[in-house]
Amino acid sequence: MIVPALVLAIAAANQVAAHGILAWPISRGLPQDQQQGYTYMMGAINVNLGPHPNYSSLCNYLPAGPVFTQDLTGGAATVEWNLMNSHQGGCIVYISRDKEATWQEIGRDPTCGIAPEASSKRGSIPVTIPAGDYNAVIRWSYVSNNGGQPQNEAFGGCADVRVSSTGSNQHNNPLLLAQSVASELPRDSPNYWDQSCTAGSFQCGSNKNYIAQCISLAASGGWNGGSGWYQYQCPYGATCQRVNGADACVGGVSPSPKPTTTTAGATTAATTTTTTTTTKVPTSSTTTTTTTTTKPATTTTTTTTTKPATTTVATTTKATTTTTTTTTTSVKPTTTTSAVAGGIKEGVSCTVYGGRACNNNCTCNYTAGNVLVWQCSSNASC
Repeated sequence: MIVPALVLAIAAANQVAAHGILAWPISRGLPQDQQQGYTYMMGAINVNLGPHPNYSSLCNYLPAGPVFTQDLTGGAATVEWNLMNSHQGGCIVYISRDKEATWQEIGRDPTCGIAPEASSKRGSIPVTIPAGDYNAVIRWSYVSNNGGQPQNEAFGGCADVRVSSTGSNQHNNPLLLAQSVASELPRDSPNYWDQSCTAGSFQCGSNKNYIAQCISLAASGGWNGGSGWYQYQCPYGATCQRVNGADACVGGVSPSPKPTTTTAGATTAATTTTTTTTTKVPTSSTTTTTTTTTKPATTTTTTTTTKPATTTVATTTKATTTTTTTTTTSVKPTTTTSAVAGGIKEGVSCTVYGGRACNNNCTCNYTAGNVLVWQCSSNASC
């Protein structure tokens, strides 16, 4: 457990170098670093580096995480910064709308670091946020000009934001760190120093203009992983209140930060994913629509809507082949009464077609006129 006395010692030890931090939009944070006086977040990103997570140096080696800031809107806005030790130099503000693949400059102040040496300072940079509805990252960059070797100290901070037509850029300008002026951050939420909190939990403190959120980050690079409370201001005009058994920022100018879920050790903003699948059935007009919504508490709701179906019964009649078989049975040789009597003569009428007599040398056949008569061979013997 980190104790306040240790925090003061760490802060004092780090006042020998320039220190800068993005104050608004609310910057990504390293768990437990706020309790140590932002020792990590206000350090230079290019020199005298200590152990840090293995992500882009442009965002102070911190990955994308929860959205702490209210919804913003396109148009004129200001980005706020704090410097503990001013070492000359200027500031530039960028925005990325493609997950940090590319950056677009939206404002700059070449004199942000000009102040009496080793003095605290806070200020604003006018920016223009592109219009639209999208998720983005706003990055503040400060490069000092103090003759550093081999290079001047550089500082950076990134804030994950949502931009929408219903958002607002109105906000307070808090003092997060300073040498001679007390910070405005109260750091007074219950269990503020606890490192075993559950990522995505929220707490109110005595100052209702602030809320504390538990953030978590898995081990990466030289960072061993961990969790901690991270306190920041509620949206302009909102206050931290207990609602339905949970602490949240209520009211204000635009939607407040929402609960978060933790994936692979990193804390990320809760998202809502809707997938619609339509399956047509070839033999009917039944359409099944399945909508799956992942809510912040990772609750999956499945709604199945089946429209009235029209069922068509198809009757298939196979081709029928009718085969007519005519069987002709030959009449076996027959001995007629006339043959027995020995009175058979060729040409004499007979009655049984195919009948044979006279030692089978005479056959009863049809002749012209369809008359049945005996036809006998020359060797007939009757």
